[in-house]
Amino acid sequence: ARLSPSLRQLSVGSCNIGNEAATLLLRRLTGRPSFQHLDISDNCLGQRAWGEDTREEQLLITLNESICLLLEKTKGFKFLNLALNTFRTHHALEFMQKLCQDTPNACIDISANSISEQAWSAIQALEEKNWDARGEPIMPSAVELDANGNVVTETGGGPTG
Repeated sequence: ARLSPSLRQLSVGSCNIGNEAATLLLRRLTGRPSFQHLDISDNCLGQRAWGEDTREEQLLITLNESICLLLEKTKGFKFLNLALNTFRTHHALEFMQKLCQDTPNACIDISANSISEQAWSAIQALEEKNWDARGEPIMPSAVELDANGNVVTETGGGPTG
């Protein structure tokens, strides 16, 4: 199916599209100058279970990269809904870092995913710290996680501009 060049928003929430189809969709939408809003909530995206086969693990890596590319290359982008999926703590932190670096005016809803309470606190702290007094974004802090997704260390960032 062809997507209109003037497409501004797309909602495919609760369609059970999975990692592979979501990756293909993200690639088709990346870089569209008028595209602003994508809802891919409740679609079995992310890591379904520990010990998945190698192909599923690679699909998840590719999906995460595609999400980050959408945020980086789609300059007018405003909102991505990833709620009700199975993204883990490290995915959420990758998305947060990409938001802070490339699309500081965009929002992501990652509620109802498999993200630790400590990571939610770290994300909130990054949101609060990533704007300096002039209202310009600064580089996000580096956050190191242990095997359970708990924040171990955090180091400060600097201005992006």
